[in-house]
Amino acid sequence: MTDKPDDGRSLSAQYAESIRPYCECSGAIPPGAFNTRAWRYFVELNTGCNLRCVLCSAGNRKGYEHINATMEMDLLGKVLDKIKSENPNAVVLPYGNSEPFLNPNLPECIAAIKQRGLRCEVSSNFNHINRMDEFLAAGPDSLLISVSGFTQAIYGRSHIGGDIEVVKANLRVLKEALKACTQPPHIMVHYHMYRDTIGPEFDQMKAFTEELGFQFINSWARCISMENTIQYLRWLEKERTGSVPPIPVGKDGLDWNALLPPVTEKFKENVERLSISPAKAAEMYAQFPIQEVCPVGDIFTFIRHDGQASLCGCVADR
Repeated sequence: MTDKPDDGRSLSAQYAESIRPYCECSGAIPPGAFNTRAWRYFVELNTGCNLRCVLCSAGNRKGYEHINATMEMDLLGKVLDKIKSENPNAVVLPYGNSEPFLNPNLPECIAAIKQRGLRCEVSSNFNHINRMDEFLAAGPDSLLISVSGFTQAIYGRSHIGGDIEVVKANLRVLKEALKACTQPPHIMVHYHMYRDTIGPEFDQMKAFTEELGFQFINSWARCISMENTIQYLRWLEKERTGSVPPIPVGKDGLDWNALLPPVTEKFKENVERLSISPAKAAEMYAQFPIQEVCPVGDIFTFIRHDGQASLCGCVADR
């Protein structure tokens, strides 16, 4: 691999240019994250999720190859050893567009991460928990619980298939379990903000969270699946102009016009609930030239349940 793109600039110079949208516009990734290359490793302990959130690939399976599988413990050990050898200061996230508590061996997986001196950050929708005492004893550094409302009427619009009352009950279970935990993880309740989830629901969940003694954080909801986002933007262009040019077939012979999953009506409806839609984001970043390097690919590494690494952490297809 050459250290200079075709235009003669060094990769470092192009990398610096590529992170400008994240530094100069609001986005999901804080600018400081780009100072630490390859520092967060998503390790897909299991592929399943108990929810079907529309803006995530878990809720848009048509057109995707989906495999129900769990990473073997021996393979996990090899993956963690490789991560440790390449970056001893890495952060390991034992999930990937999936629910980690569905893995019956989650405490053992976390213990394997911590035994190698790596930081472990867990994220869950908290509609299902098991072995909570053992989970805490394994020593995760943080636990983030995602929510999008305080009542089922609002929460159920985004976290499809979930029950906010179950989440609240499980948060109380967690609070009780923490009393016997000598090294408790940092607990955060992460509120996903849609245009229709801001207001009383936000305030009620914030008060509930803080009453339990947990940190309340929030961020704007966004599309998770890159493939669905591309298809949505192409559909939107066709709606506006009457046509959309086909994606050129590359040297590899892959025809993405046929391979990309179709955009569903539910996906379109949920995009309308976003404060920053894909179309608005495209307008925000239109002022920045397209670069040959991608900074996101440098800071996130996504490792599948079978040990394969995804080319990009933002795509869902296998």
